[in-house]
Amino acid sequence: MSTMSSAYQKNFLTMMGYKDISVFQKKNDLEVTGKWNAKTDTKAKTVTKGIQSRLNYWGAALGTPDGVPGKNTKSAIIDFKKSLGYPETILIDSKTRKALFADQGQKISEHFRKSEFKCHCGGKWCDGYNGYAVSPKLVEILEKIRKETRKPITITSGIRCQKYNDSLKGSVKNSVHRLGGAADIYIPGVTTTSAGKQKVIKLAYKYGAAYAYTNNSNMGTAVHINV
Repeated sequence: MSTMSSAYQKNFLTMMGYKDISVFQKKNDLEVTGKWNAKTDTKAKTVTKGIQSRLNYWGAALGTPDGVPGKNTKSAIIDFKKSLGYPETILIDSKTRKALFADQGQKISEHFRKSEFKCHCGGKWCDGYNGYAVSPKLVEILEKIRKETRKPITITSGIRCQKYNDSLKGSVKNSVHRLGGAADIYIPGVTTTSAGKQKVIKLAYKYGAAYAYTNNSNMGTAVHINV
């Protein structure tokens, strides 16, 4: 028995671009009955959970995927497509699917992944990378700091689009964050103290940073480094 109402079933078929249930069943090696039965329901929920999971990856706040293509999921799809300049519909066509399931989490060094530097606008104003790659020199500096402190580094702010940058208290208009050349970092047991933050700043300069600083009122336990 289906756990999706007729409205949700319609939303799913529209989202996936299937004209009717039979097409979906055939595409997914299910018995073609033309009726929304238990196996169709299970498969549809699995597909939807996968989409919801990827939307969360790109910054949507859907919570734990539930497999139901409701209002929040539809809004998240539209926002995702809008961020890419695609038509603002809930249709997951081939172009949208390719972007949605693109691997942006690839490793860019021994200890860092590209996705760690993703803009925190959550897809509201950009695709997460503002058209830039993370500076290799910046990553090299972070790797050296990690090796010397022997502690993992958390990127609290990496690439920023202009609108997200402007929304932050204390940010400057021409921040290097916009270009992939800056990161605010947190190191447990190190940047939690003033002495530790100063140590990280000295290391950043030692390894070639153009600028490094901290500001307790705005940055808390983070240190800013840019190249």
